[in-house]
Amino acid sequence: MSKSKGNLVYFSQELDAYGVDAVRLTMAFAGPPEDDIDWRDVSPVGSQKFLARAWRLSGEVESKPGIEFGAGDAPLRRHTHRFLADVPPLIESFKFNVAVARIM
Repeated sequence: MSKSKGNLVYFSQELDAYGVDAVRLTMAFAGPPEDDIDWRDVSPVGSQKFLARAWRLSGEVESKPGIEFGAGDAPLRRHTHRFLADVPPLIESFKFNVAVARIM
């Protein structure tokens, strides 16, 4: 990336276009924290869509306390528990890109 070559990415434009959360998620997903991010290879569009989908889904949940889960919920619960077991060690070891990939 070089100003003289005209291939800079202006974060203010990215933030205005996609939002802070989408840009942060993209940065976490792009690779390990110690590596530089080549913005030609990544785009906040996918992160923005994922966050919009998650936000929309959160508004559709109407669980009541003390709900009993049926047998049809077993695969979802299994995936949720596996996710909750796998992701904290990834975050503790600064593997944010792998943790975000598991979420997405």
